[in-house]
Amino acid sequence: MGKIKGFMEYDRLKEPVIEPKERIGNYNEFTIAPKTETLQKQGARCMDCG
Repeated sequence: MGKIKGFMEYDRLKEPVIEPKERIGNYNEFTIAPKTETLQKQGARCMDCG
């Protein structure tokens, strides 16, 4: 469940990605999955869930 003022408490983070030079030539996923703790903090920012 999100926090009512979670969007003010936690900064929005950009999704980490693999550098273009490393991912050139393949079709693999280029985003890096964040840790569970990071996802929970970002989820607390949701005003609809709060």
